Amino acid sequence: MNERIRKLCSQAISDVDGIQNPDTQNMYIPDCFAEKFAELIVADCLDVVAMRIYLGPVEMCRQECKALASEIKEHFGVEE
Repeated sequence: MNERIRKLCSQAISDVDGIQNPDTQNMYIPDCFAEKFAELIVADCLDVVAMRIYLGPVEMCRQECKALASEIKEHFGVEE
């Protein structure tokens, strides 16, 4: 699992464990679920950027959106 995804998952579990709800105390999320969930969120973000690329009125906007999509992929360690 990508280190950034692992940190975000740990943070989410810690935040939920701190709610003092017996249903969420000491929650465990399998790595395979956390990784897939994160990949789906990143893919959804990239879809939003992709819509800007194809609907953007100006070529400069398209180039900026492509750069943003690449940055998001790199940040989350998502491969093409």
